[in-house]
Amino acid sequence: MQGDVLYQAVLTHRRSGQMDEAVKLARRLLSQQRHHPGALSILGDDALERGDNAAAIRFFSQALKVDPKSKVLFNNLGVAQRRSAAFGAAEKSFRQALGIDPSYPEARQNLADALLRANDWDHGFVEYESRWDVARPDSVWRPFERRKLWRVGEPVPAKVLVWGEQGIGDEILWLGGLTDLQAAGAKVWVECDPRLVVPLQRVFPDAVICPRQPVPDSRLTSDGDVLNVPAGSLLGRLHACGAVQPRRGGHLRPDAQRVAEFRHILEALGPGPYVGVSWRSRNAKLGPVKSLPLDQWGAVFRQRAATYVNLQYGDTDADIAATEARHGVKIHTLPDVDRFDDMDGLLALVQALDLTLSTSNISAHLAGALGKECWLLLHRVPFWYWGGHAAEVPFYHSIRAYRQGADCEWKGVMRLLGEDFARFVAGPTFRIRERKCGI
Repeated sequence: MQGDVLYQAVLTHRRSGQMDEAVKLARRLLSQQRHHPGALSILGDDALERGDNAAAIRFFSQALKVDPKSKVLFNNLGVAQRRSAAFGAAEKSFRQALGIDPSYPEARQNLADALLRANDWDHGFVEYESRWDVARPDSVWRPFERRKLWRVGEPVPAKVLVWGEQGIGDEILWLGGLTDLQAAGAKVWVECDPRLVVPLQRVFPDAVICPRQPVPDSRLTSDGDVLNVPAGSLLGRLHACGAVQPRRGGHLRPDAQRVAEFRHILEALGPGPYVGVSWRSRNAKLGPVKSLPLDQWGAVFRQRAATYVNLQYGDTDADIAATEARHGVKIHTLPDVDRFDDMDGLLALVQALDLTLSTSNISAHLAGALGKECWLLLHRVPFWYWGGHAAEVPFYHSIRAYRQGADCEWKGVMRLLGEDFARFVAGPTFRIRERKCGI
């Protein structure tokens, strides 16, 4: 089979999802044409999908020597470099892709990630607007008038509608900017996940808070002078006009009566400290790498002088049973709160606890939004809003990050966390220091 025909067969298999066949044919093509950029690109794509970032970098770099004008190759190289935590190199690759095609949305979104990860808020938030232009956006545009958008560089409007566009954890983080909006004198409308209506209304009683539904609540569209903004753009808009304060979390407040009730329940279970645990994510793209199976938390559960509480949503019975059998520990699941639908109840439970231990999921966002102490277990390259390398995270002062190293393994993370947790259990004076960090 000649080279051109063989390469078309490679692409056909790739487009139909038959990656194994595409790789076989790509290797066959490379045996005929050693430096074929398309075949090298296929091998790079395959390496990325398998998580072999070093191989992906090698294949994309080889392909670029032959085809140095390929925006796709530069962008994919940047993705592989970012997954290897080579953030500076990734930013350079994304800029090279944009040098070839300044309108390339995937590279622009990836550049935004690189800039925000480096705390370059001035440029990062501007580039973050490109998230709407990519082929498969994670955000969902709501049916509000684009001609009435609050745009970059404009001052804080007198009336603002903020609408959620991403997952509930992201929504909790972004809506911390509501405090700044009100401090700037704006009248606020919010469309959000239905589970957040009650908690938000408690903190912002003068705002109009409506649950997200297929057709927006008429209260959100009745005033023609209201400008709207996607929640993911809120902090960028505030930063651009100098109206944002350092993000310190603590922008949600629980139901005090439910907190007292949960504290009473916890005290009946056993002695403190009372520690909540949450270990997995259902994120379609990153859930497996963000999650840490509960039965691997032995460094925590060897501390018997604590009472452990399940914060994890979903079906957790099998995970808990296996962990209790392996480590001889009791993990309590409280029947008084639905950990998925009753967000206000979960908020009160987190407030009643002394410490939350969590991977990157809703539990961490709730603790941060409450200003409650949380130790966060992060995989090698987490979402940009969890920051880069330090124990601090940019948007929540009460969260301490425990990050995977270059080996992308959890063992070292759990060893360090276990050592700190032993000191935490041994004495109430061991607490993370309050930090001033943000935008």
